[in-house]
Amino acid sequence: MSIMLPPGEPLRKRHPRTVIGKAGDGRIWLIAVDGRNKSLSLGMSFAELQMLIARVGLVDALNLDGGGSTTMVVKGAVVNRPSDPTGPRRVSDSIIVRAK
Repeated sequence: MSIMLPPGEPLRKRHPRTVIGKAGDGRIWLIAVDGRNKSLSLGMSFAELQMLIARVGLVDALNLDGGGSTTMVVKGAVVNRPSDPTGPRRVSDSIIVRAK
């Protein structure tokens, strides 16, 4: 698997990241990588993200909007540490997962 870099994105620049992917066994993964907070997390470069995707066994993956938009909510609670100083920001898009 390879990851295409957005135009102008240096390979080693770290940012918060958001990924959705499919494992070889069909399970779907949602990954939120915190960043921009030296005491908690520096984020990941695309190269590091690619290594993580391979390590957890994803066969297909899509890098979604990252940066301050990287927020994961489980059962109504934010479970990561968004990078914006004011906390989670309002966004226009989301992925909602519900039990059948």
